[in-house]
Amino acid sequence: MDKYIGFRIASIVLCAICSFFSYGTPIFRDHSLTLSGLIGYTDFKDPVDQQLAISHYVTDLLTNSHKHDHPSVLISAKQQLNFEANKIHKIMLGPALYFQKLHYSGDVWELMLPEFYNYQYDYTSNNVNFLIEGDLYFNPVSTWLIPFVTAGLGFGVAYVHYDDYALPGIDPVSERHHFDSSIKGIYQLGAGLVVPVNPNWSINLRYAYIHMGKVHTTPNSLEPIELVLNNQNILVGINYSI
Repeated sequence: MDKYIGFRIASIVLCAICSFFSYGTPIFRDHSLTLSGLIGYTDFKDPVDQQLAISHYVTDLLTNSHKHDHPSVLISAKQQLNFEANKIHKIMLGPALYFQKLHYSGDVWELMLPEFYNYQYDYTSNNVNFLIEGDLYFNPVSTWLIPFVTAGLGFGVAYVHYDDYALPGIDPVSERHHFDSSIKGIYQLGAGLVVPVNPNWSINLRYAYIHMGKVHTTPNSLEPIELVLNNQNILVGINYSI
């Protein structure tokens, strides 16, 4: 998805929700706080071969790469807006935190020659994403199934680590270890279903696309290596309404 189109969609949805603040009634309904905790799977882009510049004359290659799966967590606290419409069940607004991990590993093809195929690498990004999210719930499909769409704007912090390690029996003289961090403006678009269990508890199934863009890091001052942080999330958890 083009980042500008997605950002505009998320902005329009949130602005539409916030426009309801102009009413003379209170913004939020009393006793309408919903706390949510979800866990699930995050899908990042598959890794590609990348060059790692060691000097102006020497280049290694990160290759034979594969992606590791790690659980993701979402926690949020949202309140119901004072808004009523025929086809809208309710609108919720509030902060949300996503915790994610991107992890690639593979081989370092030193000097791009097989006889120097002596190192392996790990490249990780631990992401903490903070958003203001709006959830628009439609009228129940049945008494036990409530669909919703969601959008959010915020920022994400990516903690990036690059490490390579010598294979057994290899002198680790040229191992490289590097840490960097980056703050990114982000947006989120998604949809989901809620299944009420009782007046206070419900099950939440959510899909969310989060656009974070790219982050670049390098163990030296030469050409950086790149991570694409855009991701898709499938999460399931519970809501507790106070």
